[in-house]
Amino acid sequence: MSESGALQSLASLWPRASLWPRASLWPRASLWPRASLWPRDAEGSGASIDLAALRGSLVQDLGQGPRSVEVPLVGTANLMQWAGSARAQSLLLESLGGLRVRSDEKLGCAWVERLVEVAGRLEWRSLCKLYRPPQAYFRAQIALVDAQLPLRESRAYELQAQADAAIEYFFALLQWGPGQRPHSQEFLALALAQLQSVQMRLKQMLACPRPHRLQPRLIPFLDVPGHGSLPSGHGGESHLVAALLGHWLGLSGARPEEQAMLERLALRIAENRVVAGLHYPIDNVAGRLLGETLFRHWLAVLERQPVQQTRFGSEGDWQAELAQPEQGAPQEGQSPLAHRLCAVESDSVPANPMPDHAELWRLACAEWR
Repeated sequence: MSESGALQSLASLWPRASLWPRASLWPRASLWPRASLWPRDAEGSGASIDLAALRGSLVQDLGQGPRSVEVPLVGTANLMQWAGSARAQSLLLESLGGLRVRSDEKLGCAWVERLVEVAGRLEWRSLCKLYRPPQAYFRAQIALVDAQLPLRESRAYELQAQADAAIEYFFALLQWGPGQRPHSQEFLALALAQLQSVQMRLKQMLACPRPHRLQPRLIPFLDVPGHGSLPSGHGGESHLVAALLGHWLGLSGARPEEQAMLERLALRIAENRVVAGLHYPIDNVAGRLLGETLFRHWLAVLERQPVQQTRFGSEGDWQAELAQPEQGAPQEGQSPLAHRLCAVESDSVPANPMPDHAELWRLACAEWR
């Protein structure tokens, strides 16, 4: 398999699964479906079989004794020398280690938390907590979904193309070919795999109904994924990709307007899922917050700084929000943390080291300098 082919298949535990179907853990659920996290490593030409047949003539009269080879100490091997598929499996466990998703049915929320060491003791600390909006709020947002339906005709191609390969739009925006910046592509795939794992667990816990279940006449434009609505996968993944690419662009001295285009593209991809009738606008608010939190978590881990806890919604009364459901949508130029339904908690979470990801991150950043 060529370098280009290997990279194109590099990022998916779940093929055809989300913003990157090539990088996805779940079929038809991701931003980069054609980028399998367990890529098929480069296939040989069959020469090894032929070479084995020539063994006799090749080794005749040569020394036969075994030799000694230098091996690294246990736990110090350079993972970057491994084949891509083996490396991806090892890195995924490093990124998911110490993470779990919990829920509280009385409070109506679910959260992702991390096991950290504090003063010599292990503690679980929340990273991002999502409260499920009441069904009355989802019903109030049905009108917002309905208002987007006329856009289907003009965006038909976009809706279909972004269902399985939305990340291609980011690559096209940056004129980034499959053979370029391979370490950055690998890191993107791993970051998406981590996010997909977390968001699917949150979707299961929160169990929010899709819009067509509350209003059948919406008739979704695309096949409805077989999981819950909030948080939006495309909303979170597109924001995570835009945030990572924006960070790397900053290393290359890019102008602010280039980073702004990434944000606008992420918002467009998320909005198109509403146009398709698959999500409420509020799903994208929660998805973007989750994507932003995990982006900040990556920076904290790789730069060894604490990361702040975030929250979507609250256990309080949603009456004020019911009066203005149109506020429950992402806003251009506004950080996910600045949305009225999102907040930063006072506590921060210490970041545990991820040495192998740190090395991949170093190599990825070097590709942009």
